[in-house]
Amino acid sequence: MDKFNDSPYAYGCTLTATPPPWPCESYTRADGTTGYSNGQRNDIMPDPVAKLIITQNQLNVRALTLTFEVTDPQDPTQLLVDFKYTKYRHEDSAYEEE
Repeated sequence: MDKFNDSPYAYGCTLTATPPPWPCESYTRADGTTGYSNGQRNDIMPDPVAKLIITQNQLNVRALTLTFEVTDPQDPTQLLVDFKYTKYRHEDSAYEEE
């Protein structure tokens, strides 16, 4: 969970938070499009929305789905990032012991 909580800080920035905990700096790329930076990395996600969804998939099996969505600040009808990743965990798997 720590990695999940820290990921927006490492790979994102904000244009909307007051005061901004990790402000965005916009810049123009060589191809003329707009990119965003948090001062440490370029081409990061402005105002990312991250969700961890846990669902019962089968008996004793849960699906963990991580999603990231990033709306284009210049065009709110477009998504810059639409990412979904799912892994499955069995309750008797002893993953914690690895």
